[in-house]
Amino acid sequence: MRIAFLTSLFMPFLGGAEIFLHHLVKDMAGRGHHVAVIAPGSRKHRNAFEMTYPYVRAPRARSKRYMVGNALPSLLFAHLLHKFDLVHCQGEYHEATAAYYFKKITGVPYVCRPVGGGFTNIENYPKLQKKLYKSLDNAALMIAQCNFLRNRIQNYGIPDTKIVTINNGVRIDEVRHRKLQEPRVLPPYLLYAGGLKSVKGYDIAVKAFSRIANRYPELKLVVIGLGQKKQDFDALIDQLGFNERIKYLHYCDRDATMALFCHAEIYLCPFRRSPFSNANLEALAAGIPIIATAVEGNLEQIRDGVEGFLIPPDDADAMAMKIERILDDPDLHNRLSTNARKKSHQFKWKRMVDKYENCYKSVLK
Repeated sequence: MRIAFLTSLFMPFLGGAEIFLHHLVKDMAGRGHHVAVIAPGSRKHRNAFEMTYPYVRAPRARSKRYMVGNALPSLLFAHLLHKFDLVHCQGEYHEATAAYYFKKITGVPYVCRPVGGGFTNIENYPKLQKKLYKSLDNAALMIAQCNFLRNRIQNYGIPDTKIVTINNGVRIDEVRHRKLQEPRVLPPYLLYAGGLKSVKGYDIAVKAFSRIANRYPELKLVVIGLGQKKQDFDALIDQLGFNERIKYLHYCDRDATMALFCHAEIYLCPFRRSPFSNANLEALAAGIPIIATAVEGNLEQIRDGVEGFLIPPDDADAMAMKIERILDDPDLHNRLSTNARKKSHQFKWKRMVDKYENCYKSVLK
């Protein structure tokens, strides 16, 4: 198969969606398929991975809603070089709309895997929603990474028979192997990974830590991710007074990140919106308890009291109470850790790639 992977956000930006797509593309190439990525580029951040497959850099959209046409010329140019059989849209509004017009010109079918944000960005724009419906309706197949997104797709009138649910995967052995590597921060510490965005709830993690920090004088909080709201983050920790014990790591390579997961006491996921967190999967694979907000995809990854605890969004007090409960009860910590490792096997990476490959083949039969 000759597959184009069309996305609005990719390397060198580093996040769960970018890492997921990179490994999916690489593994498809490793299985003998001809692949290429069409994505905007940026010089602001270095690549975390070596991209050994072809990619075409498209102009970056200046608007989240209107600049769909930026991707289409790049996709057409790439098609001249690679003669695609299929387009995989990693995203919904921009990607699926560009693929819709691409199909009208070339006849090449496309599948769409929404990431969630494209639905949210156009919620108040009926004309754009109508355009998105047409694009989704003309896709050969819709791939939902969780039941939450499956429901969002169904809300656009797409029949259930056209939707396949494929959960994200995690490389369990690669994560656990980093237990042998020294982490960048000396344990004990709590871990948050998600960047300094309001939607990620980093402020809730910081506030929860501040409520329990005096009880555990050796405990630290490690924060990983890009610093979109670094000034707000700095002001918050200055206000709370725990600057020396809250360690912000702007950039970690994947080995260092996995080592931090493997040596953490607890992983904190205070996200206000979370379609299906890859970081949660990495925490499960590392075998550490998770305290997560009871929203969207978190509810499909973590069972309250089994792999960790679920709390209401925006509730730093509830998060602090659960942290104390786990730290004060070693037997509970061990039980949650064991259950987390068991649960991670539900999300084995190879199983996920097999499902994607089968979906592509079914479209091209």
